[in-house]
Amino acid sequence: MSLEVENAATLKEDQTVGIKVLAHYQDGTQAVLKADKVTFSTTGEGDVAVRKGMLELHKPGQVTLKAQFEGAEGQIDLNIQANTESKVVQAIRPVSVVTGLNQEPSLPATVTVEYDKGFPKVHKVTWQAVAKEDLAKYHSFDVLGKVEGIEKEAHAKVSVEGIIAVEEVSVTTPVAEAPQLPESVRTYHSNGQVSSAKVTWDAIEPSQYAQEGKFTVTGHVEGTQLPTKLHVRVSAQTETGANISDQWTGSELPLAFASDSNPSDSVANVNDKLISYNNQPANRWTNWNRTSEASVGILFGDSGIMSKRSVDNLNVAFHEDHGVGALNPMSSNTMSVQKLQQFLRIQAS
Repeated sequence: MSLEVENAATLKEDQTVGIKVLAHYQDGTQAVLKADKVTFSTTGEGDVAVRKGMLELHKPGQVTLKAQFEGAEGQIDLNIQANTESKVVQAIRPVSVVTGLNQEPSLPATVTVEYDKGFPKVHKVTWQAVAKEDLAKYHSFDVLGKVEGIEKEAHAKVSVEGIIAVEEVSVTTPVAEAPQLPESVRTYHSNGQVSSAKVTWDAIEPSQYAQEGKFTVTGHVEGTQLPTKLHVRVSAQTETGANISDQWTGSELPLAFASDSNPSDSVANVNDKLISYNNQPANRWTNWNRTSEASVGILFGDSGIMSKRSVDNLNVAFHEDHGVGALNPMSSNTMSVQKLQQFLRIQAS
């Protein structure tokens, strides 16, 4: 494999020139390879980049351009002369950095400067010191930087962000039965985002749920020092609710529906009252080998008429099959996801 560069003897910084990658075969023939199919790398003082089939000359100096394609390699040595034309700084690309409370921000050592002609250039920058009081609260502020070789100052926007609140959850458990502990809780961030984080709960003694009453468990949330609380109510009054997602005899409602289904795993299996967690029988809904995303749901109804339902518990099971990894379990006071994957069974009560 070999490389050919247009006007290779007179290359100058900020030029864009043609490049050709040739593949040589044992029978003596050759073919031109598309540049976007080839992997390029450089060594040396100079700097170049291949974009859209053209070679951009970004920095003067000696540079070796290497190309790789399906195990074959080729290279060319280039000497790029400096562009001595007078250029005017148009802008310094802004910098944005996120840091945590009372944590020194990691500001870049360089910034990109745009000129009225030629390619943008990377310049070293020295940033002003950040005051401790600016890092002691959640907000955004600017830091100025002195750019090497030019008078214009660089600007960096530093955002101090973090978790400002953590969800507390409540559960009810029968007497003498250990409560189900959520694996994660919602976290509320200073930038307005809401996400979830794993939680580790303090140990619960059997004596705490041995009789009716209430108690609280402290949880330690990943990524923050803020604790969460699990409020547990122990009750002797329990009732097994009806599965309101089951199909009714003589009625199409409740009706299971899906955006897409594998022909052998009908969506009707979702709520046909047959629950199986293995292949005997293989009663499940899947969208196997059809689409990367799919949705499934239940239409509720009374006596064949569609109607709203209040759902207290939703159980979804996923069946793991042939190396397909399980979804990340989500836990709250209203949902429990069992790690069984790609199989879906819904029970709502």
